[in-house]
Amino acid sequence: MNIAAISEENKILKTTVRMLEAVLRSVTTELNELQQYGRRECVENRGIPMAIDNERENTNEIAIEVDELMNVKIAPEDISVSHRLKSSRDYKGIAAKEPPIIVKFTRRDVKEKFYKARGKLKKKTTCHLSALGYWQVNKINLAESLTEINKKLFKSCLKVKKELKDSNFCGHRMGKFICRGTRIAVQTSLLTKVLNVFMTLRMLKTE
Repeated sequence: MNIAAISEENKILKTTVRMLEAVLRSVTTELNELQQYGRRECVENRGIPMAIDNERENTNEIAIEVDELMNVKIAPEDISVSHRLKSSRDYKGIAAKEPPIIVKFTRRDVKEKFYKARGKLKKKTTCHLSALGYWQVNKINLAESLTEINKKLFKSCLKVKKELKDSNFCGHRMGKFICRGTRIAVQTSLLTKVLNVFMTLRMLKTE
């Protein structure tokens, strides 16, 4: 095989690899968005101490007790399923010791009502869950559930925001990332554009 033939074959292989990489990115994006869509009725309860006997821990009951602190009035039948998430090195602070409890509600409107009341937990701790017998003074936080990919992407947003020393709001809602001040509210598949904007802003600030 001469050099010209080898070069031509190399070009074909490179083109094939690029096509396969594009297909993989597309499939990964679609799968991630599908997984995130499946979490739209889910909320993570963070800061709740683990029971000594994990097998007897009733996470549905814990969710109901947290609900009573917020006075939302959800019913047991409003909860589809709940359980502890696995420990992860991605968790920091109290969450590193007490893995979050994920709660999936039967309807999105119930989840929204529960999640939007989270501000009422600002001055509450786990010791207020008297019916469950907690003595630890842990803060209770509610968060929307993100896929692993989205968690990493959101951390990237926060990291760049911190590097920029930008006080604008950066958060997420229903699988969308929102960055106030840059007038951007995009779905995860377009998050790269958000990061590019932040990086451009950082370059402008350093010039």
